[in-house]
Amino acid sequence: MLMATLIATVTFAAAFTIPGGFQAEDPHKGMVVLGRNVAFRTFIITDTIATTSSMMAAVVLLIMPFRANKEIRESSLGASVILLWLALVTMGIAFVTGLYAVLSELLPLAIVVCCIGCIFSSKVYSYFEAIKGFFISILERKKLGRSTEQFLKTALS
Repeated sequence: MLMATLIATVTFAAAFTIPGGFQAEDPHKGMVVLGRNVAFRTFIITDTIATTSSMMAAVVLLIMPFRANKEIRESSLGASVILLWLALVTMGIAFVTGLYAVLSELLPLAIVVCCIGCIFSSKVYSYFEAIKGFFISILERKKLGRSTEQFLKTALS
């Protein structure tokens, strides 16, 4: 729940502190400076996906304890893990594309920043199987039942 809330907060703030800023002159006053930049558009789309998926995960985790049916609770936990993973992936992409959009005039620096961001992100995302195993082991220790393990193995594969 904490992670979902933090991701939603950071990505929401990033959407309103637009990379590149806003136009100050009258004909287009208040409009986004980098609006026609493909990297900027990618930033906006991935930031929006990260914000909405983390908010959905937070809502699912918030209402999950109040579900009477055990299977619904278990599937809700699996859904929230998938939504959080989606939020993390898209937040990383939004970060890299936002930096690229701002630094595109300094192409060598923009490329270096993107490479660093992509290498680090791909290393983190490569641990997905380990994270999946960690959640499954937690569920097994809490003895939530065999159906949770099966759901998570199929949902996260």
